[in-house]
Amino acid sequence: MTAAPNDTRVADAAMRGDRAAVRALLKEAADANAAQGDGMTALHWAAFNDDVEMAQMLLYAGANVRATTRLGGITPLWMAAQNGNPRTIEVLLKAGADPNSPALTGVTPLMMAATSGKVDAIKVLADHGADVNAKENTYGQTPLMFAAAYNRSDAVKELIQRGANTSVATKVRMPPVRGGAAARGAAGAAQVPTAGGRGQRIGAPGVPTPAAAQPRPAGSGDEEPREAAEPMGGLTALLYAARQAHIETVRVLLDSGANINELSADKTTPLMMAVINGHFDLAMYLLERGANPKLATAAGGTPLYRVIDVEWGPKSFYPQPNTKQEKVSYLDLIKALLAHGADPNARLTAQLWYTGYGFELEGVEPAGATPFWRAAHVGDIDAMRILVAAGADPNIPTFEGVTPLLVAAGDGFHGNDAVTVPYGRMAAVKYLVEECKADVNAIDKKAGDSTSILHTNTRVYTPLHGAAARGDNEMVLYLVSQGARVDLVGKNGVTVADIANGPRERIQPFPETVELLVRLGAKNSNRCVSC
Repeated sequence: MTAAPNDTRVADAAMRGDRAAVRALLKEAADANAAQGDGMTALHWAAFNDDVEMAQMLLYAGANVRATTRLGGITPLWMAAQNGNPRTIEVLLKAGADPNSPALTGVTPLMMAATSGKVDAIKVLADHGADVNAKENTYGQTPLMFAAAYNRSDAVKELIQRGANTSVATKVRMPPVRGGAAARGAAGAAQVPTAGGRGQRIGAPGVPTPAAAQPRPAGSGDEEPREAAEPMGGLTALLYAARQAHIETVRVLLDSGANINELSADKTTPLMMAVINGHFDLAMYLLERGANPKLATAAGGTPLYRVIDVEWGPKSFYPQPNTKQEKVSYLDLIKALLAHGADPNARLTAQLWYTGYGFELEGVEPAGATPFWRAAHVGDIDAMRILVAAGADPNIPTFEGVTPLLVAAGDGFHGNDAVTVPYGRMAAVKYLVEECKADVNAIDKKAGDSTSILHTNTRVYTPLHGAAARGDNEMVLYLVSQGARVDLVGKNGVTVADIANGPRERIQPFPETVELLVRLGAKNSNRCVSC
């Protein structure tokens, strides 16, 4: 014998929104609590469809107000809160619904009401004892975070008036390190998905010192700083709002006492969060409200560095920060950050994890880089001049000894993937040599990409190597005219002519540059990585 099939006619009619059919079935004593395969009852559907009259009819017929779905453990009240209709919510609460009964994820009805932004729905739930500081299970997000993430500023106000704590942060955890920047990257500024919706878009200052006095951080040894895992999480409602550029919600939170300089687990501030995501208008507003631009992330990242990185960073098919609709330009933001005390010589202590979404197409390890170095990397002469005027040291290298002049000349060149200011490299090199008195024969110490002649652990390269790697004959001639030596050979035996003869995989040789360098006295060893 087999069990009789579950009579879901009432639930099916409620799903269709057919009140007449529901009424007729109830008069026939059909089961008001019979659930469909996923556990949805007629009362769930009445709440989902925001049908107050049907909900009242079902409750009168004995519908279970605390029934939960088989999938998700969702109650009718949870569904009603999602719609934000205070009438439906109140009917269910008066019938005995638990205002704090969460779904299996820990998401409560109040969190869903906060997401809807309906203040009256929040009021009804709070009046019946809903916990305004409840946390969902996965990340520890509160109703206030849900409201902030969706820019429900009126809901944010109501929740705070009801006792919501603006300083509560999400859980902190260490990400698994599997190698690669993207794997390292679930830090505080990451795109933590907001429960009930999709994830939204995903860094100590130094002092001016001579380049020779810039060692790795104490205790770092020979390990690569970029491999260090950073904690993820620790996001507050303000950080959620800053990540999404919800200026009105940011204003409400700050007016309500939220700390403008609060830190996530990886020491990301609201200001840094805004800049990371290309929200320059919001960043300017935060500066005007008193945000501290000197605060750095766990990787040493500062807003001043990141604003240049956002403007000129290589882009992949991953969603990338876009500043086209911002009213504040990146140069205006640089000036504002410096005017508010940003350190132009602050150095990265490790690679910023979120740059991994550009597949590390910068082509050079940036640990130890300053904002000026980043500007030189892309030939941004305007930013370079602004930074020097504010006290930037134009000679501070990375921890691997790559100077601003070396990277401006072309160190780390990545072919068509390289992103630079149009025609900016020569201007940057001339500025560094003629105005900043950079040494055209200064050598780096080492770098770490063994797949490229340009990046081997035994290299010793000069700016001329960088220009040769790009096949830039004009720059080669300029550097030689300024005293660059064509006879310098890297510790790996690579000459400047060798660099022009295929510097890395998938970059073709530059035979005219090889010929030019040989005429100038360089040795051609006929080494070619890309051949």
